[in-house]
Amino acid sequence: MKERSIITLTLNPAFDLHCSVHNFELRSECFAEMISVDAGGKGINVSRALKVNGTDSLAIVVVGAENAMEFCKALNRDNLRYEEIWAEGRIRQNLTLHEEGNNYETRISFDGFACDASILRKVKHRVEVTENCIVTFTGSAPKGVSVEEIKELLKEFQSAGAKIVIDSRSFSYEDLIEMKPWLIKPNRVEATKYLGKPVQTVETAVEMATKFHENGVENAVVSLGGGGAVLVCDEGTYRANAPRSGVVSTIGAGDSLLAGFIHGDTKGFSIEDTLRLAVACGSAACLTEGTRPPEKAKIDELFAQIQVEKLS
Repeated sequence: MKERSIITLTLNPAFDLHCSVHNFELRSECFAEMISVDAGGKGINVSRALKVNGTDSLAIVVVGAENAMEFCKALNRDNLRYEEIWAEGRIRQNLTLHEEGNNYETRISFDGFACDASILRKVKHRVEVTENCIVTFTGSAPKGVSVEEIKELLKEFQSAGAKIVIDSRSFSYEDLIEMKPWLIKPNRVEATKYLGKPVQTVETAVEMATKFHENGVENAVVSLGGGGAVLVCDEGTYRANAPRSGVVSTIGAGDSLLAGFIHGDTKGFSIEDTLRLAVACGSAACLTEGTRPPEKAKIDELFAQIQVEKLS
């Protein structure tokens, strides 16, 4: 089986700053201890998690010229294969406050650089799309670039034979139905928005995923946090439980879940083992500090614990 080449797109990256806060209170002075500073962005997180699993990818990342060198140094430390596209301005920062003694996280996102549709033409020139290619668009659209413009770029990739993965709150339900991606992965909050009613149970998650699949999305996964995940695809409807484990940080867990699914598919895993690996990767990512990728040993340990049930 010939493996697909994998390209991850990160058009709106961020420096992820993680701090531990003791006695966090709104509207008061809080003292924090820095945990980590990572070069982040959902596509970059997917590439990191793929690398942990031994799968190569090319990360295409747009960087703001004012602090691009520092960002690229962090990518180099992770030994990621990437190509940067420069824009004017600064890469934004995301600040995550972790409250000591519980699993609560508060995230503050700052604005970053702005660009226009010309940046998409530069992306297109860097990407060599074939029928054996998976292209991921994850995260938000940068300021100055519309979702319609991003959709046109992805449609060009689809026309060339690429399988498209979308995990972005910038896309509406109607956008996803129009695009018919190969894979989507909304969480509970996003699924609730798409379905128009709360997605809190396996039944409502299956309802939402089925709605997408019936409208042309090949693999519709809904991540349920501690409740595991459900998948609706051509082979049927499946549920994977989440292993019992502690949580250090949930940032990047969904991106690692995507990476696990993509890795399993490219390696020819059964659909059950592909979903099992996806949940193992997402769960293992919750055990690392900041936005760090999951550890391979922990992925393997959790993989053995996860049960996958075929619902229909």
